[in-house]
Amino acid sequence: MIAQETLDELWDFTDPVGSEQRIRAADTNRFALRADRNELSTQVARALGMQGRHEEALHLLELIDDGGEPVVLVRILLERGRVLLAASQAADAMPLFEDAAHLAAEAGLDYLAADAMQMAAATDPYAAAEWAETGLAVVDRSRDPLVRRWAPGFHLLLARAMEDQGEDEAAAEQFRLAGESGTAGTAGGGKTAVSRDQTGTATTAEGRNAPDGGRTR
Repeated sequence: MIAQETLDELWDFTDPVGSEQRIRAADTNRFALRADRNELSTQVARALGMQGRHEEALHLLELIDDGGEPVVLVRILLERGRVLLAASQAADAMPLFEDAAHLAAEAGLDYLAADAMQMAAATDPYAAAEWAETGLAVVDRSRDPLVRRWAPGFHLLLARAMEDQGEDEAAAEQFRLAGESGTAGTAGGGKTAVSRDQTGTATTAEGRNAPDGGRTR
């Protein structure tokens, strides 16, 4: 399994073309394991999807063998869902995000579970509050400090869901928590901002690199 910090180094979500090139050119000695190479391939597919090359991205994902590795399967499901969502196929994307969220949670992959839960919350506004609350529970119990970067996005999704229900006071509290959790997540000095990726998911952004739902989508 590739550390998320390592993947972050390869990504610039404002430049999917450059990111694709960096991921494809990743040192094969550094990523010698088959599972790692397959995991990298899911990120190539993601970069293709962000360029609007949806058919290429989906074809590549079909070719990836998860090899029985939960992390690879979760990433295949997650990236296929993202590509379909970007291609305006939300109804087909949603079950993939749900499957990815459940599988990641069962496998103890908190970071990817939170990623999938945030995508599910952003995809189905009727289920947004439930998924956001579930995601925040993952953030609260996780021992992985990187998982905290998902908290602001979940609070924002909750806030918008509450606004839609006319719960303005509760929504204001969630907006406040989004700001606080964003600041806490960048205590090391990173700049924090709220942004949206190509699927419209609310996230916080820290500097140049970011996974979906974390630093700069």
